[in-house]
Amino acid sequence: MINKKGQIAMALLVAVFLVVSLVTLGAFVYFDKDIKVQSGELSQVIQEKEFVNDYVYWKAISIGKEVVKKGQSENRKVGIKDYQEFAKDKNYGVKGAEDFFSKVENGEFIFEFEDGKYNFEMKKVRIVGDKGLNVISSNRDLKFSLD
Repeated sequence: MINKKGQIAMALLVAVFLVVSLVTLGAFVYFDKDIKVQSGELSQVIQEKEFVNDYVYWKAISIGKEVVKKGQSENRKVGIKDYQEFAKDKNYGVKGAEDFFSKVENGEFIFEFEDGKYNFEMKKVRIVGDKGLNVISSNRDLKFSLD
């Protein structure tokens, strides 16, 4: 006599195992794709923020160098008003750098001649990188000297 109840239970156990295995495998495949998409988007946001960070820093120095060069050619000391004047034409609308140009326009920085060099200082410049709904922002201080 054959034990059919045991065979049915074993067959059912194998079928349930296969279904659970396929569902788990499908979840891994779907989850992996979702992680890659999210990881890619976050990576782009971080890269954009780093670009804006570098852009603001080098733009501040570039404007400062132009202002100092103008002052040297005119044989005079330059200051905040000169820096503001040069910065007006240098705002190319880079997204995330708006706070820097706003602070320049409002005179919220130091640009002075001291000890034979020009010193620039701006506190808490907001740097922003965004992509879609993902936004990363930070505040940084800008400080440098020009001879």
